[in-house]
Amino acid sequence: MSAAHKIVKEGGTIIVASECSDGLPGHGNYADILKMASTPAELLQMIEDPEFKMFDQWQVQKQAVIQVWADVHVYSKLSDEQVNTAMLTPSHSITDTLDKLNKATDRELSVAVLPLGPLTIPYVEED
Repeated sequence: MSAAHKIVKEGGTIIVASECSDGLPGHGNYADILKMASTPAELLQMIEDPEFKMFDQWQVQKQAVIQVWADVHVYSKLSDEQVNTAMLTPSHSITDTLDKLNKATDRELSVAVLPLGPLTIPYVEED
């Protein structure tokens, strides 16, 4: 998600395709922090308060910054409930999600595939 954030347009969409075999982390405070607000913008506001200090807040902050910038859909083995708990949108089919996004716009979609996820250094070449 963080690599895709570098190239997605504001208001665009990121589709994460990952097994997520560990589910939502059961260790640390990631899941607990997510439950403290109802939107990514509220999470950012809470985390930006100088009085707020929790281990793992950086993970939630990074995710929230991305979600304020772009919509994030997740195609994985996670349940819809788990994906929704993380304030993300479940995807049961990448093809169906792309079709839905394509129907919602009058512009041609541009798609980037980042098979190595965060190990990728994406960039957009200027014309």
